[in-house]
Amino acid sequence: MANCFYSERSVRSLATVFFAILVTACGGGGGGDNGSGGGTGAPGGGGSTPPPVSQNLSVAITGEGSGSVSSAPAGIDCGTLCEAEFDENEAVTLTATAGQNSVFGGWTGACESADTSCEVSMVSAREVTARFDRTFEVTASAGTGGSIEPALQTVTEGETVDLIVMVDEGFGIESVSGCGGALTDGVFTTAAITEHCEVLAAFEVTL
Repeated sequence: MANCFYSERSVRSLATVFFAILVTACGGGGGGDNGSGGGTGAPGGGGSTPPPVSQNLSVAITGEGSGSVSSAPAGIDCGTLCEAEFDENEAVTLTATAGQNSVFGGWTGACESADTSCEVSMVSAREVTARFDRTFEVTASAGTGGSIEPALQTVTEGETVDLIVMVDEGFGIESVSGCGGALTDGVFTTAAITEHCEVLAAFEVTL
């Protein structure tokens, strides 16, 4: 039986050749699943794109009046409470529309403004409240001998109204009444308005 002798260098050379053959047969190395080299990954791929992050916008409506709130981009369109998801960092414009016998009273929360439109930046979940107040009409009329102005005003609930009484020559004020008000130096001031009401001014001839 022949004696076989291999030097350490020969063993290393053989191991290197064997390893190269093995790697070639397995499809190459260094790639992995991310597509950066050989292996099973798609060439040049970076993996799947993560879905966009969204944030929740919640709108509530308060007050004694009526109204609605809509958004651009679309998503919010409500009368009492609405929620919608928007892309993170997206700018959302909210618009308030008052209903009949109502007026928009302002925003609070992520919006703080008296304007009917307000922009919300969706850097995180946001909450916004829109207030609508009731309105009432105050009408005024006068008999012969003078006038009272303005003849018509639309007033937010709880406000008062000042009416100017003017007297024609040869006449004096007989009475001014209505809306729970009082006359002082030619100015009739109503009580806080909580319903539609009318003010009547009467005049009398002076000698």
